[in-house]
Amino acid sequence: MDDGEGCAYILDGGMACGAERRAGSSYCPAHDARCHIPPGSAAERRVLREAEALANAVGGRRGRASRLPPDPFLRRLDRIARPFS
Repeated sequence: MDDGEGCAYILDGGMACGAERRAGSSYCPAHDARCHIPPGSAAERRVLREAEALANAVGGRRGRASRLPPDPFLRRLDRIARPFS
C-alpha cells in the first residue's frame, strides 16, 4: 500500500481521486469513511438488517435448489431491498 500513489477512489469521470491516502488505507480520509462501515455503527446495523431481510426473502441461509425465480418474486425482493440502499 505504500507505493506513493494517491487515493484510489474512482470519481464520476472514471479518474481516481488522487488525494493523500489515510495511513493503512487505499483511500483518503473522506473516501475511506465512505467505503468502510465502522463496527457497531448504525450503518453496520442497517447493512445487517438488509442482509437478513434478503436471506429471509429467499429462504434463509440454506434455500433449496429450484428453477429461476418468477418475476413477481424478483419484484418483491427488489421492494424489500430498496429501503436499505
